[in-house]
This record gives sequence, structure tokens and C-alpha cells, in this order.
Amino acid sequence: MPGRSSDNSSMRKGLSTRCISRTETEYRLLSGSVLKAECIHAAPKSVSWKDSDLYKKLNSVYIQEWFSAIELGFLKGEIDLLTMEEAKQISKNKKRMQCKAIGEPGDILTGSGCVYWWLRNEEGRETARTPFVTGEGLISERGMWNTAENIGVRPVITIKVENENSI
Repeated sequence: MPGRSSDNSSMRKGLSTRCISRTETEYRLLSGSVLKAECIHAAPKSVSWKDSDLYKKLNSVYIQEWFSAIELGFLKGEIDLLTMEEAKQISKNKKRMQCKAIGEPGDILTGSGCVYWWLRNEEGRETARTPFVTGEGLISERGMWNTAENIGVRPVITIKVENENSI
């Protein structure tokens, strides 16, 4: 995910991504790095993913910081997080689940030199806890309270292409 951010020179250099699924005209890409630490929702209450503070920030503030106007033209839909189903599909390879942070991890929880990062709950499900991946690459389905500010954000985007040969 190439990006542009006024306060993070690492972001302006561009980011690596991993293709987690594809069709003839769409690629779903997982960021190769955790971009920042952020809570899912500031208020200690149950909330659905699309009603969460993080979802709203990703798709208003951060989308403008991380992508140029040209890049935005290739995005299909919104910035998302990896779903539990997607995480289980790729979790067979723990190394693939492990992730570093862009820059210093700061207050983000770490394990085995890698950072913890959020997954998202199923569409429409309201909960006060959200699943995450540990630094060791393990999935915590029980999750952490939505208000936890020390879990990283590893975004997922879907890009559209005319056909497989156009990239």
C-alpha cells in the first residue's frame, strides 16, 4: 500500500502488501506492516465493526493520509481489517501472521520481536471484545477489550483491475 503521510517518512516511501485473495478483477491485499496503534472504539461498550471509531477513522482520516488521489481510484470499497475467516486461512503459516510495525513499535504489545494486531469481528456482530493476532502469530479469538490502545492496525484493501494482465 503506497502511502503519503505528513508525519511519517516511512509511510511516504511506500508499504509492502501481501495478496490474501484474488479474482480476475480484484485483489485483496494485507499490509505487510502494522501502521499504527489504535483502539477499536473509545467508549467501553459493544459495537459492530462498521459502527466502530477505528472503521470510521480508517475510511475518513487515514485513507486520505495513506493514499494519493490516483491510488484512491483503484480502491474498491473501504479500508478494512483481516476477518477471522481470512486469518484462519493464512494462520497455518505462523511466520506469515507475524508482523513488524512501521518505525518503532512504541506502546504496541510485542512478542517474538513482532507486534500484536487487530482482526475484525463478523459483519453486524456487536461486541466489547475484538480478536487479534499475537506477536508470535497466534490468533486470540477471545480478543481484547475494544478500548485497548496498544494493539496495532494492519489494514486490508481491495483493489480493482481491468484484468489480471493489467497489473
